[in-house]
Amino acid sequence: MAKTLRHPWAPWGAMAELTVDSEFETTPRTIIALIISVLVGAVANAAGVGGGAIYIPIFNALVGFGLKASTALSQVCITAGAVTSLAANLARHHPADPAASLVELSLMLMLTPVLLVGVGVGVILNVMLPAWLLTALLLLLLVPLVWHANSKCPPPCPCPVPYV
Repeated sequence: MAKTLRHPWAPWGAMAELTVDSEFETTPRTIIALIISVLVGAVANAAGVGGGAIYIPIFNALVGFGLKASTALSQVCITAGAVTSLAANLARHHPADPAASLVELSLMLMLTPVLLVGVGVGVILNVMLPAWLLTALLLLLLVPLVWHANSKCPPPCPCPVPYV
């Protein structure tokens, strides 16, 4: 069993790094993480985004998983949400054209192979690269995404998030 050390800033005395082989313990932080994860998943699916940028910090800070395990768990949550959304919307029809399906299957067939290649490359990089480099790369990705999202607000920004 991997030795875990207390992290000085981890909430509620969380362990610095749990592994995927660690036993599940029902604690206040895991229950809070579960509730937040379900809420994030519902909002992310309703918005049409994966939610990985929120899942990873939840699993890392609240539950205590390392960055690599948090990334893998966020992929599982995103996949589960995507499969659920697909199953829920597969039988629905387009509101403007009742003969057309709500899910554009030709687009899905075109994007899925590219998505799977990207996931495969991400898994390989997750195994090969150290955690500090992965953290830096995630920050380099998230900062422009947040900047771009905030730039879509009109000048008197009604968004709750201020300009970065």
